[in-house]
Amino acid sequence: MLDIGVTLGNFAAALQGDRSALKVRVAGEPLKLAFDGAIATRPTLKIEGATSIDSLSLRQAIAWMGKKPLPGGGFERFSLKAQTNVLGGTIALSQVNLELDGNTAEGVLTFVVDGRQTLQGTLAADALDLTSYLSTVRLLAAPDREWSRTPIDLDGLTTADLDLRLSAAKIMIGTAQLGRTAIATNLRAGKLGITVGEARGFGGVIRGNINLAKAEQGAAFASQIVFDNVNLERCIGELFGIKRIDAKGSLTFALEGTGQSVYALTRTLEGEATLTANKGALTGLNVEQLLRRLERRPLSGGSEFRSGRTPFETLSVQVKIAKGNATVEAVDLRGQTVQLALEGEASIPARDLDLKGVATLVSASADRKAFELPFVVQGRWDDPVMLPDAQILIQRSGAAAPLLEALRRHNREERNETAPAAIPTLPALTSEPVAPTAATAPLATKEAGAQTTPGATTIEPTAPTLPLPAVTTAPAAKVE
Repeated sequence: MLDIGVTLGNFAAALQGDRSALKVRVAGEPLKLAFDGAIATRPTLKIEGATSIDSLSLRQAIAWMGKKPLPGGGFERFSLKAQTNVLGGTIALSQVNLELDGNTAEGVLTFVVDGRQTLQGTLAADALDLTSYLSTVRLLAAPDREWSRTPIDLDGLTTADLDLRLSAAKIMIGTAQLGRTAIATNLRAGKLGITVGEARGFGGVIRGNINLAKAEQGAAFASQIVFDNVNLERCIGELFGIKRIDAKGSLTFALEGTGQSVYALTRTLEGEATLTANKGALTGLNVEQLLRRLERRPLSGGSEFRSGRTPFETLSVQVKIAKGNATVEAVDLRGQTVQLALEGEASIPARDLDLKGVATLVSASADRKAFELPFVVQGRWDDPVMLPDAQILIQRSGAAAPLLEALRRHNREERNETAPAAIPTLPALTSEPVAPTAATAPLATKEAGAQTTPGATTIEPTAPTLPLPAVTTAPAAKVE
């Protein structure tokens, strides 16, 4: 229920359309309004004066007026004070002081009510907290950190058109904080475009645009963003939930896709991305420590190399994306002691990796050959597993290499037989002594203290093995 009061300073002049003083008071649950000024209706409607509006919930007030609800969260406590000039179907507000959800901004606004409703304006603020407006946007679903399957609702984008320019000295979005920022927002016929002219964030500069619109497949998304000289650990951590690169660098990407949810959208993504960094480190992985251990003892290892850091001087990544699958065309890491080269694929919907590459331990001596180790990287984005090439390690092991050669000879002999015999199972490479079998007798070790048969090879116990594939199923068993 609303209480409405209207006072005219010159009732007779107002009846004739001439200028007259006007006071309006509206009080009720959805909002309160006060206007002090003047009105004239000849030759056209003209109103000018001071306006103030207050509402405990702008969202509820808009719904009370019969408009579609606004998308996302926020739009609660609202206050507006401005000088108002109404001419025809245009409402112009100057000297605007706007408060919304604890944010305060000043500037000018224009609201066109003829035909399609359009809000235009320019606002400036010292600090803005946009967390509440994005509170319903969930890229990742906790606790499994999978892409959200919640349907994307864009019905609120058709409420009105918008052309708003916003600048702020500081913007907060959840745990992320941006410095000086200039944004232009354009909403027309349900198509939202956000252009970031410049934003100081993650220790660098952000530029680009984001476009969102309603489509038959749900939501149509397109974006081109450049993160220049930013803290990559913070930046990539906020965007994708991955914190593996501790360095300053640049990240650029151009993406587009459609879908009913974030998960569905990731399955249609097309585009490309590049990353460059200098003088940093990969975290959660100590490649140098692993390579030095495997160079000395190829069949030794443990899980401790999955902690620590791998320093680098330069890092570059190039990725092409088609139908949600990212083809990693090149990953090149160069450090003073380690070099890495990677390629392969990554599934964006499944958030997993399937990469292969070569790690090189750079030798300090020019006469010494660099130690190279092929490897694969598999598993989840946020917890990948690096597995060295089993065949290379076996070949480099003085104890296990004869076993591999024996298995190769057995395979060659087997192919020459009409009825091939079953391939004997070789014992796992562990720290326990290998028991002699018919197939491995020439290679077996005598008990401690006994003499070795002339020509035979001695297998000495090794340290606990890396989590590598068993020798009996390794691809190397089929190599001639």
